[in-house]
Amino acid sequence: MALDYSTENIGMLKTLFEGSCEQAVDCDISLPDYCPDISRVLRCCVAPSIISSKISGDRACADGNALVRIIYADENNNICTCEQNFPFSKFIQLGSDTSGALSTDISVQYTNCRAVNKKRIEVHALLHISFRISGVSRCPAITSVGRQTVQTKTREVNFSDLLSTECKIIPLSETVELPADYLPAERVVACCGAPVLNDVRVVQDKILIKGEADITLIYCSDENHGESVKFNHSIPINQVLEVPGITENSTPAVRLRTLGCECNVRNGANSDPRLIEINCNILATVKAYSKAQLNCITDAYCIDGNLQSDYEKREFMSLCDKVHETHIQKFAVDLSSLDAKKICCLWWDMPKVNKTLHDGNLGLHCIIPLNIVAVDSDERPVFCEREIDFEFSRSVDVNGSVVEDECVVPLGFSWGSISDGKTEIKGEFLIDADVFSLDTVNTLVGADILSTDSKTTTCVIVYFPDKEESLWNIARKFNTTVDMIKSENTIQGECAPDGVPLLIPVI
Repeated sequence: MALDYSTENIGMLKTLFEGSCEQAVDCDISLPDYCPDISRVLRCCVAPSIISSKISGDRACADGNALVRIIYADENNNICTCEQNFPFSKFIQLGSDTSGALSTDISVQYTNCRAVNKKRIEVHALLHISFRISGVSRCPAITSVGRQTVQTKTREVNFSDLLSTECKIIPLSETVELPADYLPAERVVACCGAPVLNDVRVVQDKILIKGEADITLIYCSDENHGESVKFNHSIPINQVLEVPGITENSTPAVRLRTLGCECNVRNGANSDPRLIEINCNILATVKAYSKAQLNCITDAYCIDGNLQSDYEKREFMSLCDKVHETHIQKFAVDLSSLDAKKICCLWWDMPKVNKTLHDGNLGLHCIIPLNIVAVDSDERPVFCEREIDFEFSRSVDVNGSVVEDECVVPLGFSWGSISDGKTEIKGEFLIDADVFSLDTVNTLVGADILSTDSKTTTCVIVYFPDKEESLWNIARKFNTTVDMIKSENTIQGECAPDGVPLLIPVI
């Protein structure tokens, strides 16, 4: 027998597709005549970036660029660079037409290079490109049953209802001139971009994101014997994104992530290389939540028939805390293996973050790869890679919670002199995370009456309950109702009185 019941839909994040592919980078770089000859290769860097991505039918497509930069020492032990762009387009089959929010990520699997002669270098690298499509799944939950003989046990649950999720690549481009007190930029060594979110405004179906992209450029100039110069610049982020379903009463969760950053040097009015052309791509991920309340049916039975019930465990998440703060950390780095006298330049790759949440304490273990070019005691430039790590900890006033969209962004590093083969490096980091309380509820999602009794009779039996046994369990056991037990025994509350026998009206 079909059973009438009312349902409410719960918005939950669902991964519609997840996949990856690889892109080989094979370059044969010939140095221009104006570049000094190669004496020693210090580092071959491949900096990949995603320029655009989209879903086209049953494909997810991404267009990007890999900037191959060779950092080397010339015969005079000056730090020199040469670079070449490697554009690419990749796609991956989805299996079917899939609509949702597409996010892409790219990383370098390995890089090898070989100097063929003083003017030519062969480079081989492999890029890993990942695709993820997310959407909102509206999952039904039964809240009431339209049959009086069906007894239901309910539980009130407060949660954050997911309304919408969107991803968009924000391209940033700006050309700036180096200040007068900065040396000309002949050779770019590295550049890093760090997006910082300052403000979020919500209007109907739209969200306004305000922030800035902090750009760190490291370059060399011929006027200071090849030593590096660090230049910082901020590009404002003002972007309006379409987020269907979001309202002014919604709670937005926004994350910004760098998909690639590139700086090119251009000649200014006096033919001095003082103009810096900056191109940076930022991925904005937006989730919109609303506060919701639901009376979930956690148990049900029928007193005049056989009820077939289907239950599912549902995880209800409620946004209860947001972490958004800067963190400063000092590190002692050992450079004794290089016989290093001083650091010329330093840049970093994206951190690896491992999260823990225990006893109301959020912990993030962050590992940051550093690239260091130093000068040894023979005045020769040398290169090394080092990993630094730190623990970030903060208490959160909630138990049984989960952390989503945790993000650690390096904002910059400074370093001191080298003493006894060691130096102190100070880093500043932006830490973001959303903390949710988690409530797992066994929820009724389907029910039918298989058979009913055409005639019913009622009798009363005496039952000796266990200590603090719930009236619901007793009623279920004897195929009666909680209200009938309360009425027959003139008791209040939801548990049986200790040591008192009950009269159970059984149908």
